[in-house]
Amino acid sequence: MKKRIYRLGALVMLTVSVSISAQQKKSTGRVGINISDPQATLDIQVSEANKDSDTNEGIIAPKLSKERIAKIAEPVEGTLVYATDATYSGAEPKVAKIDGKGYYYFDGTEWVKSTGKGSGANDGYWAQRNNGGVTETYLKPALDNGDLLTYKSDRTLYKNLGNFDFTKHYWANGLNVNLEGEVPNLVAISSDILKENSKIASGDIVKMNDLFYFATNIYEIKNSHTIKSPSKPKSYAGKEFRLFTDTDVSGNVKELRSLVGSSTANLNKKLVSVSGVDGVAEAGTRLGTTTPNVEVVSGVRGIASSFTGSTVRNLTGVEGIALPYKSSNTTISGIKGIAMSGNKGMYDKIDGGSYPVTKIDGISGVIAHASMLSNATSKLAFAVDSKLEFLDRSKSDLAYGLRSHLKFGKNVNIKDVNGIEIFIEGGANPVSIENLFAFKYVKRNTEKAFNPKNMYGLYLEDILNGSVKNYAIYTGLGKVRFGDNVGIGVDAPEEKLEVAGNVKAESFLGANGAGIFPDYVFEDYYQGNATTKADYKFKSLSQVEDFVKQNGHLPGYASAKKIKEQGYVDLMATQLTNVEKIEELYLHSIEQDKALKAKEAKIEKLETKNKELEERLAKLEALLLSK
Repeated sequence: MKKRIYRLGALVMLTVSVSISAQQKKSTGRVGINISDPQATLDIQVSEANKDSDTNEGIIAPKLSKERIAKIAEPVEGTLVYATDATYSGAEPKVAKIDGKGYYYFDGTEWVKSTGKGSGANDGYWAQRNNGGVTETYLKPALDNGDLLTYKSDRTLYKNLGNFDFTKHYWANGLNVNLEGEVPNLVAISSDILKENSKIASGDIVKMNDLFYFATNIYEIKNSHTIKSPSKPKSYAGKEFRLFTDTDVSGNVKELRSLVGSSTANLNKKLVSVSGVDGVAEAGTRLGTTTPNVEVVSGVRGIASSFTGSTVRNLTGVEGIALPYKSSNTTISGIKGIAMSGNKGMYDKIDGGSYPVTKIDGISGVIAHASMLSNATSKLAFAVDSKLEFLDRSKSDLAYGLRSHLKFGKNVNIKDVNGIEIFIEGGANPVSIENLFAFKYVKRNTEKAFNPKNMYGLYLEDILNGSVKNYAIYTGLGKVRFGDNVGIGVDAPEEKLEVAGNVKAESFLGANGAGIFPDYVFEDYYQGNATTKADYKFKSLSQVEDFVKQNGHLPGYASAKKIKEQGYVDLMATQLTNVEKIEELYLHSIEQDKALKAKEAKIEKLETKNKELEERLAKLEALLLSK
């Protein structure tokens, strides 16, 4: 190709009519300029007068625009021209490769750029072209394969493998965004360059054999490096993405994102999963060829730090955000933690579902640890902060601020099961706490906006599966206070305590009888006035009889009709009334006792007098008989 470039047959345009000294050697048919013995068909030399001058020397081919070159009806192979631009709106295929200024020759099929060894961007592998006012230096072999590897004059790098088409890529906002020219270091790869079959996971029964990687960074740690400076343990990072601002930045900066992982499923098919970022950390291999001893293995670890002089409103190590938009979702989770005592998927596939005996100290799906260091002060402290929010017109069949789901299989052996445990631990030194609530329910700004049909502070279903004991609520020492009516077997108690059934107690204490105990009966009876109960008056039996005849019940008691209407018997009021009646009965009994004693004395006196009369009568009868 290079030889053809310098075949200057195209320079026949340099006719002998030029106004310079030209000589033709008739015996050979060669033409020489500034030379008497030309060594080629056309041999041009610098004149002796200009050899050491500063004049412009060389060969100038016709300067034509791309538009003009395209108009050449039948270009001859070997023709050489100089293209002055790459502007062309037509469809002539012969000028397709004219992409900028430079020498082009016709190879019999199309116009191609004249390049030579050592010409930098214009050598056999690299070329330049104008793309929207930006000069691109690109790798020609890549372009020939439909790919692109280029450095642009706007100081950007762009690699496109597989003819990636930005016009067919939709972002999450539903727009087509062409990142070319927007991102300084852009790599775009389509699946057109992938192999038909992937051997990345070939033979691995756990991973899928159809796994394809678009890009991979592999880093190897060799023993030769680890044994250097053995007294200093080494740490390795596979790849670091570091984004930072200079200390003199004064403009408005909204966000800094060191790494953004984005996976967008635009197809109309079902997928198993879509992950923005997958973090995989492995200790050892499944074949057990090594036995590493690792203290902590983390699939994903987020570390957020704020250093001296910084002000941070929210410092979050790991944040999970799930944001659906106009989509159908079965479940949505901001952060989901799954912990297994063993890899169930691997045991199922490799070991046929046979699980080994495993002993561990503990297992947690999610661990939340918030620590206040010495001398720290905080308005609020949460180990777990759970917020469930329902905006206007949202609906849900069930809602949980915090849910603990315990599931048991066959032959499970557990000593203690706690749905939720609040564990409080203190040190040797005293802790100053004003109020400690093991469980607390509060509501704010809900008087008008929050009106559920049924509301339960604590709801427990049947607690009856215990073979020995069943306690719906079990407490140790500590008082129990209910601020409203309490019902036992009663759904809607109307009194402070309502029991649908018998009540068993060693004793009953009535506080409301302490102030007005029925001693007022004696006070009224003996003093004529009851100061503790001014409306009380002792009634004689005849008065009681009259009251009973008129009302059908004893004074002081509620009638049977009244008790039926209210649906209960006031035991304390009845008990106090019973004491009142007992005292009244005692007084009536005392009165009757006095009356009986008076009658007995009178009878005794009459009997004595009668005896005296009988004795006197007997004496009279005896006198009469003696005469």
